Amino acid sequence: VTEVLQLSDALRDDILPELGVRLEDHEGLPTVVKLVDKDTLLREREEKKKIEEEKKRKKEEAARKKQQQEVSSL
Repeated sequence: VTEVLQLSDALRDDILPELGVRLEDHEGLPTVVKLVDKDTLLREREEKKKIEEEKKRKKEEAARKKQQQEVSSL
């Protein structure tokens, strides 16, 4: 099951944007398939990656600060 979900994510996030296809999921509704300019989709994908990387960096930084505070309080 996990492998199928990973393949589905790869299809949605990596393969279909290269073809100019966007899948939009809405809770309780069927998935919508839209044809969109390939460059727009690729730009959106890069922006999404940057946001995810920034969130990861902030999370790691917060964990480091917390660890430093715990060490200094000993």
